[in-house]
Amino acid sequence: MNDILIKILVSVGILVLTNVFVYLSNLSKEKIAKIDNIKVREASYKLLDIVTKCVSATNQEFVGDLKNQGKFDRDQQEKAWNSTKEKINKILDAESKEILEKAYGDLNSYINQSIENEVKLQKEG
Repeated sequence: MNDILIKILVSVGILVLTNVFVYLSNLSKEKIAKIDNIKVREASYKLLDIVTKCVSATNQEFVGDLKNQGKFDRDQQEKAWNSTKEKINKILDAESKEILEKAYGDLNSYINQSIENEVKLQKEG
């Protein structure tokens, strides 16, 4: 009788422990996902802040004067774009670049779209 009781208790104990481990594993995965999401969100905010400031700086330092002089042609637009993009890539830290690359795939395209959006917003504003 004792042997049967021990076998039942061991079986129940194994089932309980298995469920506890599965629960803890899922809980850890959820926490890791939240951490990743927080990191992606923070890196995205950081990039968008940098883009906003770099586009503003380019407009103030470069574009505004050329537009006033009527010299803001296609070549100057390209120079302004490249200058802005260089500043962004220089300021954005390696960890944020890695996080954003994982999250969005092609970081270069994401930066380009962010610049285009910010230029549009600043033109409208």
